[in-house]
Amino acid sequence: MDGRLSAMSDASSMRRVLIAVVALVTIHCGEPAFVVDVTWPEPVPVTVGSKVIYGGLEIGEVERVALRQPQPDRAALVAVSLAIDSPEVVLRRGDQFHLASFEGEPAVEVHPSSEASPPLPTGSTVAGVPPFLTWMEERLDEAVESLGEIAFDAIDDAIKAMEADEEARVESNEAGEARLHAPGPDPTPPR
Repeated sequence: MDGRLSAMSDASSMRRVLIAVVALVTIHCGEPAFVVDVTWPEPVPVTVGSKVIYGGLEIGEVERVALRQPQPDRAALVAVSLAIDSPEVVLRRGDQFHLASFEGEPAVEVHPSSEASPPLPTGSTVAGVPPFLTWMEERLDEAVESLGEIAFDAIDDAIKAMEADEEARVESNEAGEARLHAPGPDPTPPR
């Protein structure tokens, strides 16, 4: 009886593994889980095959780069189609699409929105954050970090100065106490 249970358990395990493999092959060989077009008003360094990054992880790649002329009287936009292969990632309205570098190569990085916005439907077109604004944001982040370090150093210096003042005050008090209790000349006049 134990032999049959073991064989049934092995067959069940094999069936689960086979289902998982078929699911993975279907996901990776089939259509992407999600497609979104991102437009920029100027040329971008990404090409077909460039990575799409979310939270530091690769979630897809650039599927197509093309010029799009939304209206005859407007400048053309660079449209980048992103194929997102991670079904667990939910892109939302309000997410920001930045140009970035990943492993030394140009990439598109998704910055999730801070609020719980509704999901972005597949096939949506969104505006990418212009490279200049991304550059400015990075410089501001660096400045804030530097200011934080300067403020931390100033606070640290102030604490050290207060500790030194307190140490000097304690030493002065101890010296005064010692003088008070030190034997001195006899205050009674000689006879």
